[in-house]
Amino acid sequence: MSDDYQATLVRITGRVQGVSFRVWTRSEALRLGLAGWVRNEADGSVVALIAGSDAAISTMIERFWHGPPGASVFSVEKQQTTLAQMPTGFRITGWLDPQDERLASKGHSKPPDFCAKPER
Repeated sequence: MSDDYQATLVRITGRVQGVSFRVWTRSEALRLGLAGWVRNEADGSVVALIAGSDAAISTMIERFWHGPPGASVFSVEKQQTTLAQMPTGFRITGWLDPQDERLASKGHSKPPDFCAKPER
């Protein structure tokens, strides 16, 4: 990876699930020319890996503080990371669950958002 491109792992907490935060993140990241992924976590947070120019990463981190309509962000924690290669595109992933991709490949629907109330 060139010196002009970095990768940062970001954890966003607050009311960030159930408000289309991942869809919004993907849209904003693509608009800024960033690559990476975003996913919901079991603890109610959202985690994103964003890779690109320092300027684009800084802008995205500022945007995380606002989020989409309906979001209420409490914290944005960032950690610079090193990648073996630059990711291409920006994807929305499921939970941190090794079975997610295997289930999706077998035609199962993606898991529900953790903010959703369980059905009774």
